[in-house]
Amino acid sequence: MLLSVILVNYKVPQLTIEAVRSVLASLRRVDGESEIIVLDNASGDDSMDRLRTAFAAEPRVKILESPTNGGFARGNNMAIVEARGDYLLLLNPDTLVGESTLADCLTFLRSHPDAGAVGPRLINQSGATHPECKRGVPTLWNSFCRFTRLYRLAPHSACFNGYYQGHLSPDAVQQVPVLTGAFLMLRRTIYEEVGGLDERYFMYGEDIDLCYTIERAGYHNYYLPTPVLHYKGESELAADRVRYEESFYGAMRLFYLKHQGESWWSRYVTTPLVLAAINLQRRLAQGRRQRKAEKFAIPAPHTVSLTLAELEADIDAFPEGTRLELAMAGASYDNLLKTMERCAERRYLFIVNSSDKLS
Repeated sequence: MLLSVILVNYKVPQLTIEAVRSVLASLRRVDGESEIIVLDNASGDDSMDRLRTAFAAEPRVKILESPTNGGFARGNNMAIVEARGDYLLLLNPDTLVGESTLADCLTFLRSHPDAGAVGPRLINQSGATHPECKRGVPTLWNSFCRFTRLYRLAPHSACFNGYYQGHLSPDAVQQVPVLTGAFLMLRRTIYEEVGGLDERYFMYGEDIDLCYTIERAGYHNYYLPTPVLHYKGESELAADRVRYEESFYGAMRLFYLKHQGESWWSRYVTTPLVLAAINLQRRLAQGRRQRKAEKFAIPAPHTVSLTLAELEADIDAFPEGTRLELAMAGASYDNLLKTMERCAERRYLFIVNSSDKLS
């Protein structure tokens, strides 16, 4: 088998269904046998029933259920045990891929034997690029510039914006240290060689750790400018935000303790400084969350329902910030993603309904 696509669902069955539909459309251009494995991470809701109903007639989709939620990394590793593909795609459930996405990524991997993993340009609900889709290793300096927001003073500087690799154009293929786990494609042999995802990461950080480990094994990670929609954070809204906030800063601490050097300077100087900074950032984040909770709710944006074809006819037809409930109505995902990028300056909020794509 050529490709196994892995998704881990946690209380977001509709997003997962939409993501799988986009993958099925993309697999039509993949020359080789493929499968999709969806693992439900002990959601405790109607996720399993909805997923089984949605794909009961689709033999390429395999639905698994974990009795406990051991985290994102463990869920992926559990699903990969059942996978048969020579290539693996780790895909978030809150994504939509284009018809050309999977074929393009596979072609790149097959033609670049030095490639450890590839990842695409991720765009958000407004069509803007997520900076996290190409990153540097979170060294002491890179992390300092990110958390103090110093990188905003020189967003295109390799020195001050090394965390987001701001000196590299998002419009070209780039060799980068770190990709995002929302979409990460790699050879199964490399995944097994480096030991897969470290299950000590509950959520956050496992992608940084995996990419860093791949590079240390002698391979290179590549960013590709093909767009993929990522409803960033939507799956987290279904969970305890306090718990995931703790997971984020816990992941930062784990990464540094795992990979920091054993020198005297590292042990007695940089390590205490980094751990103190992480604890400070965690406390500041808690304070920001509490202040946000005390504010009045932001009014819902004006909502318009339309088809992709109607939007393409006049992308400037609506006020900035309008919420667009978009019906695909037979349109392609590739066109959707390109249109969203064209609309980025309008700051529309896209909600995509692809229920008619595979009917």
